[in-house]
Amino acid sequence: PPLISALLFLMLGLFVFSKNTRSVTNRIFAWACLTTFIWQFAWTILFSIKNPALADLLVKIGYTGVIFIPISFYHFIMSYLQEVREAKLILFSYIASIGFLILTWISKLFINGYYTYSWGFYPKSGFLHPFYLFLLSFLAIRGLIILTVKVGQSKNSPLRYNQIKYLLLSFVIYCCASADFLANYGVEFYPLGFIAISSSLAIITYSIAKYHL
Repeated sequence: PPLISALLFLMLGLFVFSKNTRSVTNRIFAWACLTTFIWQFAWTILFSIKNPALADLLVKIGYTGVIFIPISFYHFIMSYLQEVREAKLILFSYIASIGFLILTWISKLFINGYYTYSWGFYPKSGFLHPFYLFLLSFLAIRGLIILTVKVGQSKNSPLRYNQIKYLLLSFVIYCCASADFLANYGVEFYPLGFIAISSSLAIITYSIAKYHL
């Protein structure tokens, strides 16, 4: 299942990018899809191997995508909504994400190795991991609030209203994948985030086809 969701996001990202390669919003959405692809594709391999050394590498590769998922989707939403006032927060979030990325590859402060569960290896949270979850939660909540407000403001424009409505719904469902972070803290259950993100992808694809998102 992670492999299927990874490939679907990759194809959607490439499709949206190819529709208008000059559009900043299209580029950001393709970037968001790429971060999801890296996450799910790395986990596909991680859950299927027995080599600890390779597992350590895949954990870092996978988290290279995971780290940028919150800001990439937030950036896409703000670009689509033309919320230029969010530029400083977006810049700060990218800088913080780059910091987490560096820590992932040079220390164990962010990701401290991995757990060995019955279904495979999984990243183990380090001391600074909760700070990343705080940033993720802040961006998710702020994004949901702004989208909700915009839905109310766009009721006089049916097409725009439906675009934002389905974007909000897909974002809410995608956020449900954050339950996978429990496994980073020693809670052993198979991460089912692929269900949430695949459902989110289906909604985005529908809104592209039906309402020209």
